[in-house]
Amino acid sequence: MTPQPSKTKNLFGLGISILFILLGYYLINKSSETIYQLSGWACIIFFTIIALFSIVSLVKKSR
Repeated sequence: MTPQPSKTKNLFGLGISILFILLGYYLINKSSETIYQLSGWACIIFFTIIALFSIVSLVKKSR
């Protein structure tokens, strides 16, 4: 059995992930340069995965 992070750590991770997802959205819409758009998409994809893991962990703990 592996140790599970606490509920506050999961909520903190979810909150930070949402902030970085919004930052990625801002990068995509702010500039037309390719590097900023690629950075924005990478940010959105990576932190969406992190947010999903946090949500799954929170739902598992509530059961």
